[in-house]
Amino acid sequence: MPVYDYTYQTWTGARRSAWVRWLTIPKFTYLDLFKKRVFISLFTGAWLQFVLRLGYIYLLVNTEFLAALNMPTRGLPAVNGFFFKNLIDVQLIFCFIFAFMLGSDLISKDLRHSGLVLFLSKPISRWEYFLGKFTAMFGLMMGLTWLQAILLFGLQTAVAPEQSPWRIYFWSEALPIAWAINAYCVIVSATLSILILASSSLTKNQRYAGTFFAIYLVGSTAIGRVVGEILGRDWPLVLSPFACGVDLGYHLFDESGRADLGLVQCIGGIAGVWIVCIGIFYFRLRNAARYGR
Repeated sequence: MPVYDYTYQTWTGARRSAWVRWLTIPKFTYLDLFKKRVFISLFTGAWLQFVLRLGYIYLLVNTEFLAALNMPTRGLPAVNGFFFKNLIDVQLIFCFIFAFMLGSDLISKDLRHSGLVLFLSKPISRWEYFLGKFTAMFGLMMGLTWLQAILLFGLQTAVAPEQSPWRIYFWSEALPIAWAINAYCVIVSATLSILILASSSLTKNQRYAGTFFAIYLVGSTAIGRVVGEILGRDWPLVLSPFACGVDLGYHLFDESGRADLGLVQCIGGIAGVWIVCIGIFYFRLRNAARYGR
């Protein structure tokens, strides 16, 4: 006998204006996610690093406690741009996991059950549909990266002693870190979100979508490094959104010496990924809306 997916139901609530109707998509996506124990466990674990770094900041400002433990403050790493860059890079691991496990089904599920036709039969366009799906993934990743980093930045500013370099050089050294946090988190979160949505729109199978996403990220990085070693150049890494994103972070956090790619190369590589993924998404949804597949 046929088996039907009953998650698609007629909306019986109040209608919203055209400006915010697409917010219904991320709203119910999050409601479904927080019903899953695996998601709650992973999301909780993703905040462990925040707690540890919060304790480290508290430890640095308590000089009397450090003196009691005979720990010299000079030997401890300072809270600087690299501190926040490293925090975000570690959180990207969780972003990758969530994209692989959850984001791969955001669009493939609708294609599998012909739900896209149902969406577009309502007063909602393809771009509003894309915006809703993108916001669901982008908001989750920003919560894991930007929210944690900016909270630690605010706490560091609040507890830093008046005569510390953080306070004395706040406008010239500390505040640019906040701008770097904003730019880096937005770019890497948007890139991962667009990549997983493009992968999810290519197939009706969630596992295949996640596999495409993982193979492209890992494979493009490996190929870029191998070709770069053969040619003796670093520019082949432009093919890797992972390498472009990480190196762009070094440039934003004033750590350009650690980067393999130049700033223009990083921006060009990421922009190319956005253009290709949005093009895939557009043509795939256009065909799905027209033919129902």
